[in-house]
Amino acid sequence: MYRSGLIRFHNFIFLILLFSGLQVCAQTASIRGQVKDESGAMIPGATVTATGASGNVLTAVSAADGSYSLKRVPNGSYRIEATF
Repeated sequence: MYRSGLIRFHNFIFLILLFSGLQVCAQTASIRGQVKDESGAMIPGATVTATGASGNVLTAVSAADGSYSLKRVPNGSYRIEATF
């Protein structure tokens, strides 16, 4: 009986550690958008740069429809710039 309770306790601790670790891994986000000019026309091939307050720099190139996506972006504030 004692051993059975000990195994359940270890399983419980294991599950807590497993799920708490998943929350740490999920501390990123995505930034998506479209690059357009003043007239609203899409701009393909533009370089999009996201610069974070901590110095992180992430880049992407806009697709044929002007869309871009930055994945696995650490949480925080970013300045987004597009250059062509």
